[in-house]
Amino acid sequence: MSPDTIGNYRLEAPLGESGLGVVYRAVALDTGRVVAVKRVSPDKFADAAARRKFLEEARAAQRLSHPHLRQLYEVGESGDLVYLVMEYLEGVTLKSLLVSGRVEAETALAWGAEVAAALAAVHAAGVVHGDLRPARVFVTSQGTVKLLEPALWRLGVPGGADLTQDPKLEPARGRDGRRPCEHVASRVMRWKTA
Repeated sequence: MSPDTIGNYRLEAPLGESGLGVVYRAVALDTGRVVAVKRVSPDKFADAAARRKFLEEARAAQRLSHPHLRQLYEVGESGDLVYLVMEYLEGVTLKSLLVSGRVEAETALAWGAEVAAALAAVHAAGVVHGDLRPARVFVTSQGTVKLLEPALWRLGVPGGADLTQDPKLEPARGRDGRRPCEHVASRVMRWKTA
């Protein structure tokens, strides 16, 4: 593997960096498809068990498909390197938009509905988004939103559970005790008033 390739992908340009590693614009060598590839730094795993858990959860996220989720196409390994091949998106994060000004109420409500629909699909599959915040919501050049960071989504919720309705399910509550539907509503209000 050359420094400019990983698996079946030629890395073209860095797009950004997250807590897990660097994301690159890349091209599939066999099809020419443009994708985003995240190289996960090996030091992000405390031990082999942490790496296995990460791979298990990433592969669970790979099975998810929804118009408002960033598609995770492949979870790969090359030696000690883990990489994620994801849908390439053009646009900006919601965080970037909020820094530059307010979001109109009608737009915030539409985006909130898209985020809620994506979360409902994730929860129905027995997965929880581990870190929902404006930096993890991407506004595409078409004006729709997609949830980012599928590698942060977590397993452990009973499959098919409606996390917005059952207050007995512990994973349905955030650190502040609110249910996901309450989180979405509060986030939308912050987007509108930021």
